[in-house]
Amino acid sequence: GSTVAIFAKALAEYVKKNSKITPVVCGSFEVEVACKTLGLTVLQQSAEYVCAVAFDGFDEIDPQKNLLK
Repeated sequence: GSTVAIFAKALAEYVKKNSKITPVVCGSFEVEVACKTLGLTVLQQSAEYVCAVAFDGFDEIDPQKNLLK
């Protein structure tokens, strides 16, 4: 959640600076609260969407620099 929260903050700044409406779908309640607090439009997880970009954090990096959940 912490990596996604950093991304959400940067996305919110971009949206505000460029007057864009960029709805998001959050993977956790904590990230949803953070996104709403930042002023992002949050869509419900229970529906299907076509996403231009998907972003998720990772838990660790292996010796070959693969990102692992």
